[in-house]
Amino acid sequence: MKDGYHILKSVLIPVFCLFFSGTIAQQIRERWSFGNHASLQFDQRSSPLSSPNNMRSIFGTSTISDCSGNLLYYSNGDTIFDDAQQMIQNGDLSVLGIANSSECIFIPFPGYPLHCFLFYLQEKADSIQLKYALIDRTSGIAIVTSKNNLLQKNRCNKLTATLQQNGSDFWLLTHEYNSNEFSAFRITQNGVDTVPVNSNCGASHSGAFAKDGQMRFSLTGKKISLTVPVLDLIETFNFDKQSGIVTLNQQYSNCGIYYPFGITFSQDEKFLYVSTNLLPRLYQLDLYDSLGTGNCNLVVLDSLYSGTFGQLQYGPDGAIYVAVAVSSYIGKIQNPSSKGTSCGFNRNAVFLDGASCYNGLPNFVQSNFDKVYEFSAQEICEGEVATFYVDVLPELPLNVTWHTGDNFSQTQPLSHLFYHHYNQAGTYPVEMIVHYPCYNDTLFDSILVKSVPLIDLGTDTAICNNDTIVLSAGGPYDSYLWSTGETTSSISATSNHQYTVQVNENGCSSTADLRIDGLEVPTPAINFSGDLCGILEQFPLLTASPAAHYYWLPIKDTNEVVQIHKLGNYELIVTDVNSCSAKMSFSIVEKCPVLMYVPSAFSPDDDGLNDVLRISAFDYQSFSFKIFNRFGALIFDTNTPEKYWDGRDASAGIYRYIARIVNGSNISITQQGTITLLR
Repeated sequence: MKDGYHILKSVLIPVFCLFFSGTIAQQIRERWSFGNHASLQFDQRSSPLSSPNNMRSIFGTSTISDCSGNLLYYSNGDTIFDDAQQMIQNGDLSVLGIANSSECIFIPFPGYPLHCFLFYLQEKADSIQLKYALIDRTSGIAIVTSKNNLLQKNRCNKLTATLQQNGSDFWLLTHEYNSNEFSAFRITQNGVDTVPVNSNCGASHSGAFAKDGQMRFSLTGKKISLTVPVLDLIETFNFDKQSGIVTLNQQYSNCGIYYPFGITFSQDEKFLYVSTNLLPRLYQLDLYDSLGTGNCNLVVLDSLYSGTFGQLQYGPDGAIYVAVAVSSYIGKIQNPSSKGTSCGFNRNAVFLDGASCYNGLPNFVQSNFDKVYEFSAQEICEGEVATFYVDVLPELPLNVTWHTGDNFSQTQPLSHLFYHHYNQAGTYPVEMIVHYPCYNDTLFDSILVKSVPLIDLGTDTAICNNDTIVLSAGGPYDSYLWSTGETTSSISATSNHQYTVQVNENGCSSTADLRIDGLEVPTPAINFSGDLCGILEQFPLLTASPAAHYYWLPIKDTNEVVQIHKLGNYELIVTDVNSCSAKMSFSIVEKCPVLMYVPSAFSPDDDGLNDVLRISAFDYQSFSFKIFNRFGALIFDTNTPEKYWDGRDASAGIYRYIARIVNGSNISITQQGTITLLR
C-alpha cells in the first residue's frame, strides 16, 4: 500500500486495446453468465442468444467482455472463468476450497486495458468481507496476480459501481451491516484507493437478513436504489459522482411491498422496478407521482404462485431483465420507461436452453452504455447554419468526427448538437464517425440545402424628382413583399425613397434593397417681348430661362429664343445637364392696339373743310357710334365708320358721343367724349 492505494507489484504498461484508458463501452456487458449454467449473448438480435456455461451461482455474478463483445471473464465470486469455460490461472478465490461468496463485480483498471479488478463479498464467520483480485493478461494468458485483498469487513450483501465524474475512474459502493453507512471506493490509474468516502444516511441495515437485498446505481450514476427485505423498505439516494458522497432522497416503507429484494431504475429514472421474494411479485413504482410524499404509486406487473423473483439488471439492449427462480426462462421488461403494463413485461422472454435461473444476475458497472444509432438534420437554405441532432448521448466521453460533404471535417467531443454552415445549395452526404473505446462506428445521412431566390435590384441610383422607374425582383417566385406593402414581382418607384423586397421560394427567402435619390427638376420660364398683331406685322420674341436643351412645340425649334408668327397653343420643354426635363404650356393670342379716331369739332358750312364728322376705325369686328344732344336725345347712330354726320339739321353747340369697337384681337373698347359743332 502507498498513499492509501493498493498498487500493482509488477510494471504496468498502458496498452489501448481492450478498455481504452479505463473507459468502457456497451460491448463490455454483452455476455452474461449467471444462475445454473445459464449464459446470454447480446448483439444486434432483438433478443439475446442463450448458451450454457460451467458456472453455478445462486446469487449475483459478474462478467466482462472486450470492446468487440468477446467474453473475457465471468465469475461467481468463488472462481474466475475465461471465454473457454475454464478457470483462469490462480482463479480460485474460495477460502480453503469452501465456496462462500455472494455478490461480485468486474471493474476495468483505468489506464491498463490488459488488467481488471474483481471485487467480491465473501462470508467469513458472521461477517461479510469486501475483497478484490487483480487479473493480468499482458502475457497473453489471464493470471490472477493478486487476490483476497481485504478492503472492509462487516458488509451487507450489496455491491454496485459507476463511473466517476471524469469518465475514466470508477466508484465502488458498499454498505455496512448494522449501520446506515455507505462506503465509496475510488478506482483510478493508481489502483484502489483504500480510504473510502463514507456517508451516513438512510436506514440502518440491522437485524437478521438485513444484509440481503439489492443495491444499484441508475445508469446516469447520479441515483442509488436499494432494498432492505426484512424492513419492507425501499430507499433512493443521490450520489455525487465527483466527491462520492451519498445523500438520502426518499424512503418507501408503507407501500405494501413485502420483503422487497431486486431493484433497478428505468433509464429515465422516472420508474423504479422492484421484485419480492415472499409473496413474489414484480412492481413498477412511479417516482414522479411519489416524489416528495413517500406515497407509492404502484403497478403490479406480475405475481408468482411458485418460485420467486430475484435480482433485476439492465441489458445492453435497453431492456431490464428479471431473475425468476427457479425457471428455465428469464423475464424481460421491454420498455422500462413506459408507464404501467405498457412497459411490456414478459416472464418467459428468453429460454435458457436447458440452464436455469436463480436469484442472481450479472453485476456490471452501472453506466449509460447507449450507442449513437442515428443523427438527423432539417433541410436548410444556402447560407444558413445546419443543426445536426444526435439521438442518444452516451455517458462516456466520446469523440466524433464529422464529414459534412462539402470538403469539411472536424473532430470534437460528442454532443447532442453539431452546427455547420453551408454556402451553396445541393444535397450533401454527411458522415458521423463515433470513436468508441475500441472501434469506430460510421453513421450516414444527407442534408438538403435549398437555393435562395436570386434578387438583383441593381445599385443605388438617382432619378429626376418628376420621374418614376420600375423595380423588378425577378422570378416568378412563391411570394413577394415590398416595403411599400405591395406583393407583386415589380413596382413603380419614385425618387427620395429606400425600397426593400423580400422574396420567398420553397421555404427560402432572400432580401434586397435599393436607395433612389432625387434630382432637381428645372423650372421653365419665358420672357415675352412684344405682342402679336398681324395687321401691323408685329411678332413677339420669346426667350426661355437658361437650360442645357430647349424644344419648342409645335414649331420644333431648339433655340433659346424664338419668334412666334401665329396665334395658338405652344409648349416649351427644357432639359438640364442631368437630363431632367420640365414642360411649360402657354398660348399666344393676337394683341393689336385699338385703332379709332373721333374728331373734336367740325363746321358744316360747305367751305370744303371739316364739313362732316367722320370716324376713323381699323381692324374692327364690330362698331357702334352714337351722338346725343344736350337733352340726351339720340340724334345720330351708325354701325359702320363709313357713315358720317353732316350736322346740317343741328345748331351750333357741344354734343356728347359714345363709341364702342371690338378689334381683331377681340378686344372691346368704349370711348366717350364731346364734339363741338361750329357755324
